[in-house]
Amino acid sequence: MSKAVLTYFNGRGLAEPTRLLLYYLGIDYEDKLFKTREDFLELRQSGVLLFGQVPLLQINGLNLVQSKAIIRYLAREYKLDGENSAEIVKCDMINDGIFDYRQKLSGLIFNKNYDDVSANWIPKYMPHFETLLKNNGGEHLVGKKLTYVDLVLFEALQWTVEEFPGSLDSYPLVKSFWEKVGSLEKVKSFLNSSKRFPKPDEAYLQYAKKILGQN
Repeated sequence: MSKAVLTYFNGRGLAEPTRLLLYYLGIDYEDKLFKTREDFLELRQSGVLLFGQVPLLQINGLNLVQSKAIIRYLAREYKLDGENSAEIVKCDMINDGIFDYRQKLSGLIFNKNYDDVSANWIPKYMPHFETLLKNNGGEHLVGKKLTYVDLVLFEALQWTVEEFPGSLDSYPLVKSFWEKVGSLEKVKSFLNSSKRFPKPDEAYLQYAKKILGQN
């Protein structure tokens, strides 16, 4: 089997949950990163991107786009999407909600809305995550086994803590969940590996603007 290829910017963005899932599943993959705007334009003009957007995951002969669809494909193929149809659709709903929450984190480097995220966005979403955990016994978001949404939420929480230390302290179940998932060997290994991209900084901002033609 050929190595999977994940094409994206040289940063976390929408690709980081996929990176964590690929690593957790033990799938050998290559990060293919845009170096120039021409790289980006060439890919867009190739017709591979259905909507002209990345990430793009090339795996099993498929060209997969749309970050949530990529994650659902991996989860379905590797049986991390629940035990039955009710769990599968619950995972879908929660995953969409996590991505809604996460968009503010990935946008921070561009808009600098740190105060708004801290004062409004985190308090808006964390009670929902707390309730989901409470209603499911506290260990997992869905069912009795780890599903892909546990990993997706962990990645979002990890980024949250990096940006806003102490932000989980008012949500005991969320904080315990973050600590437990973060203690899993494969997750710890990912965080300490070269596959984990650093928190975006001003250098990344200038790089992204260059690739997007916004300089």
